Amino acid sequence: DTITVPSGATFAVSGTMNASSITAGTLAIANGGTAATTLAAAGLTNAPAFEVYLSGAQSVTGGVTTKITFDTEVFDTNSAFASNKFTVPADEGGKYLFILWCHVANTATDAASQNLFLYKNGAAVWQANCHFAANTIKRLLLPITWIDDASAADYFEGYANVSGTSPSVLGGTGSFGSFFGGYKLIGI
Repeated sequence: DTITVPSGATFAVSGTMNASSITAGTLAIANGGTAATTLAAAGLTNAPAFEVYLSGAQSVTGGVTTKITFDTEVFDTNSAFASNKFTVPADEGGKYLFILWCHVANTATDAASQNLFLYKNGAAVWQANCHFAANTIKRLLLPITWIDDASAADYFEGYANVSGTSPSVLGGTGSFGSFFGGYKLIGI
C-alpha cells in the first residue's frame, strides 16, 4: 500500500520503519543515510585530533630514553596538545588511534639499537625497536600505530632511545621526519 502524507503534516510510525524504503529526501548519516549530510552534521567527527612534528634535529644522549620535543603543530582540534604531550580533554574519553613516527640517526658508526616508545601517563605502553647486534646503522625510520582506550586527563608522549656516541632524532616536514598524531575513533 502507498500512504501519502501531505506537506506540513507529521508522520508517526509505531513499530519499525526500514530506512532502505526511503527513496527521497535526506536521511541523517547517523541513521544510515548517504545523502548530502556530512559526518560532522550528524555528530560523527574524529575529534579530538592532532598532528605535530619535529622541525629540526634533536640531540639525545646515547642509550638514554629521551622525550621527543615536537615543536610544530599542524592542527589541534581541541587545543589538547601542549608541553610535548596530548592530553585527552574532559568528556572526550574513548578509543583513540595514535601514530608516532621517528627518524633516528647517528653520525658515528656505533649505533647498534634504536627504540621508539609511546608513553601513556608516564609509562611506556608500546614500542618499536631495531637491534643490529654486531652491525651498526646510521639512519632508521621507526613507526608505531596504537589504539588505546583513553579516559579524560590521560596523556600521551613520544620517547626515543638510540645507542651510540652522537645520536639524534631528526625532524623536518618531509617523509623522513618525526611526527606524532592521533584522533578519537567513532562508531565503536
